[in-house]
Amino acid sequence: MQQTIDIPRILVVPKGEVKSGFKPFALKLNALKYPAVSDELWIQHFRTNQLEVVDLGRGGIEEARLEDYVVSGLVDSDDISCDDHADLLYDLAAQAVSRFRSYLFADDTRKVLRCYQRDIARFIHVQMQDHYWEDAAGYEVRISKGFTELKPSAYTHAAQKAPADYRVSPADKSNMSKYLFGGFKRCLYPLQKFDSDAGRKLAAVLECDAIKCQPSFRTRQ
Repeated sequence: MQQTIDIPRILVVPKGEVKSGFKPFALKLNALKYPAVSDELWIQHFRTNQLEVVDLGRGGIEEARLEDYVVSGLVDSDDISCDDHADLLYDLAAQAVSRFRSYLFADDTRKVLRCYQRDIARFIHVQMQDHYWEDAAGYEVRISKGFTELKPSAYTHAAQKAPADYRVSPADKSNMSKYLFGGFKRCLYPLQKFDSDAGRKLAAVLECDAIKCQPSFRTRQ
């Protein structure tokens, strides 16, 4: 505890005018393969063993172009501007539509784009992050909110009951928060509580010597 220091919250922020965007790229579409969507809902009655088939309506917004399904899903992201990235968005949307057209009929392609619009947009948006660029005049460092101090922790525990050994798994793991553990050497606090047994096991790993110790978790018989 004597060798610890309070860590400041440091922010690196750009100065002056900042320009950003996404570079054109080819999507990796091997994992993008949704099955055709059926317009029928099958209902099986267990009591009578009767089977019903309900024809579902289209619902949702019917886009004029197939690419519009993808673009409308992408512009919901906070870092994408339709006006600034229109050409790139429609290029990426065209690549996705071409992928679905390679194995689906025309009507099935529209159904997949309408049904999985958010998932498809999320799939493309993840790949866009690898091609993000930012141009700023410079950057400055700001220390925000000073230092985060270590404060005493509060807990409830029976006064006559000694703290449990953190290396020993308790008998009842369903309510780990009722146990108070001690015996730490590296923890910043002499006593700790855990929300789950996984947290106790992680503490045991962190307490071990990285070279000499191979943690073994003992259990009560």
